[in-house]
Amino acid sequence: MTGVIEKTDELVDAIQQSIEYLSYNELKQFITCESGMKDRVDSFQKELFTLQNSDGPEPKDFEKLRQEYRDVLEDSRVMEYLSAEQALLQMMRDIYGRLGNAVTLDLGFLGEVKE
Repeated sequence: MTGVIEKTDELVDAIQQSIEYLSYNELKQFITCESGMKDRVDSFQKELFTLQNSDGPEPKDFEKLRQEYRDVLEDSRVMEYLSAEQALLQMMRDIYGRLGNAVTLDLGFLGEVKE
């Protein structure tokens, strides 16, 4: 297992040195330092997440949300932050996906899994 731990540490270092992670942290620092900006961005993301995961959201719901947070979404640095966050999340999804596909576990004891 020592070799796996060493490779995991190397992966962690690679992630922390990646453009995606460095960009995200730099922009997060800006968002956090701007008065009230972090709270507004967090609130927007929470409402967007809730809307995206609700039953049958309508396009008008998304437009209403965009209008409510127009002040935040018109700030180019906020949009850069949100884009950097998405890039980092995509990288992490890709890593998790590759790990999950590479390791096969017998989970038959769970029975039928509904998606």
